[in-house]
Amino acid sequence: IVDHRFRDDLVGFAQFGSADMDIVGIEYHIGFGIQKDGIFTGEDIAGLGYTQVSDNNSEEGVIDVFYGQNVSDWLNVKADLQYISSPGLNDDIDSALAFTLRFTSEF
Repeated sequence: IVDHRFRDDLVGFAQFGSADMDIVGIEYHIGFGIQKDGIFTGEDIAGLGYTQVSDNNSEEGVIDVFYGQNVSDWLNVKADLQYISSPGLNDDIDSALAFTLRFTSEF
């Protein structure tokens, strides 16, 4: 895993992993992306990422776009949209869109 801060408000990452197919069922994983702080306010973040896994027969790819905002001292809301090709490493399944909305609180 490599993380790099290009500026105070911009971070990038890249990662690679491989495994024994007989044990895990996945040959490799790659991922990379960027995160920008302070898009609209000083308390928000936005990012874009890509990840791919392979099992020798198929590849699943995910494009991930997210936006998060601190709405109070103790509450953060993060929206995430993912485009998934070959879900479950199955080429017979149509690509999918997944949306999540996450609420995180700290006490």
